[in-house]
Amino acid sequence: MNPALLAVRLAPVLIAAVCIVLALLPDGHRGIAHPAYTMGTVVRTATQHVWSHHSETTACAPVIRFEAQGRRYELTSRHFVPEWQYRHRMGDKVRICYNARQPEQFRICRDGGEWRRGALLIAGIGTLAAYAVILWMY
Repeated sequence: MNPALLAVRLAPVLIAAVCIVLALLPDGHRGIAHPAYTMGTVVRTATQHVWSHHSETTACAPVIRFEAQGRRYELTSRHFVPEWQYRHRMGDKVRICYNARQPEQFRICRDGGEWRRGALLIAGIGTLAAYAVILWMY
């Protein structure tokens, strides 16, 4: 079989496989050295005004209370989002990944990534299903 034709025939399978693998990879600890995990509680919302596209808007980030190494911390997430995208409510429980040597460095696990994982999984499975139907019909 011609290598170019083989590559064209395998492309949908490879694309689907990459989408599925990316969707199933663990969240990990991006940007956190010496990662440790705990649960935290959203205690309030921090806001700041930012300029975007020639207008002022409000950006929000959760203030999280959590315990690490026997100490209690109440810290603001560095990840501010526009007010209309903000989804945390007071009292929400969130999983925290923090630096075991400097607990002030933390992030909320899977913050904002849920829809991407679902979209990648749907794209991968949908591509495989569509390709299977095409192969079966032709």
